[in-house]
Amino acid sequence: MIYGFKADRLVRIERMYSVYRRTVWQVADPSNIMLLVTEGKCKIELAGQSAVVSEGDAVFIPAGQIYRRSSVDDAFCRMTYVHFKTENDVMELENDEAARLISQGVSKADEQLLDGQKTFVAPDPIIYLSFINTSLKKETLDFCQELQKNSKEYRYDNSLYITFVFCRFLSLISRELRRSILSGDIDKELVKVPKKLKKAIWYIKQNESSKIDLDELCTFCNVSKSQMIRYFKDTFQKTPIQYVNEYKINRAREMLQSSPELAIKNVCDALGFDDQHYFSRLFSKITGETPSAYKYRVVNFGKPSNT
Repeated sequence: MIYGFKADRLVRIERMYSVYRRTVWQVADPSNIMLLVTEGKCKIELAGQSAVVSEGDAVFIPAGQIYRRSSVDDAFCRMTYVHFKTENDVMELENDEAARLISQGVSKADEQLLDGQKTFVAPDPIIYLSFINTSLKKETLDFCQELQKNSKEYRYDNSLYITFVFCRFLSLISRELRRSILSGDIDKELVKVPKKLKKAIWYIKQNESSKIDLDELCTFCNVSKSQMIRYFKDTFQKTPIQYVNEYKINRAREMLQSSPELAIKNVCDALGFDDQHYFSRLFSKITGETPSAYKYRVVNFGKPSNT
């Protein structure tokens, strides 16, 4: 079972505390609980699921669900509890349903990543958690230390800081869980864009202010020229260099729209073009008008140029 909730708002921490127990405890809490094991081990049972957890494991218990905690070998276990509420209801998802939603989010992000006119990829605002989260033991223990350190110090902004730290911890767990879910066969079926192509697009966007040639793009992605050309041809029906040029010209249009006071030469330099005449010719070829004419339209709210 996978749990998920929209995280477009910060969670609200209700209370935090540490316990050192070997007793049996069974309850349904009105808040969600993140139970973090910092020493020893214990057994947790929830909705037909059960697991023995040990140091560094994180257990997510949704609000209103009865859970049972018991000792293992009659030994003590030290745990940190974080009770919190979310703005949106927590969903219960089967693994394949979670994989479908995650894959849809990846595909949506890919569309934005591969769109040369957009420089920011909107994140999927859903946090995914499993009943037992064991892949981030060091981060879990580091987070507990951070909580302990800051909970002892009274400061006006401490609660907000702790909330941010906790949200970061939840996002780390969610990221690892996404990767784990998408490492299965469903990833191959639903996520079609080659990883090397995603890496190439990321590189282009991160290095828009520099000259980018096919050799360095292939070196960065560790693929041959023929592979890289095939990736771009299959996805965009254009070569990598055509994509780079169109991406940069679209960025030039964005810059002139957002900052029309910029000189054409400044835009040209910011996008790694040494030759302003070449930049202007390329701009005209791709957009059908010169940079000066485009800038005139922006400044004059779409009025046609008289030149």
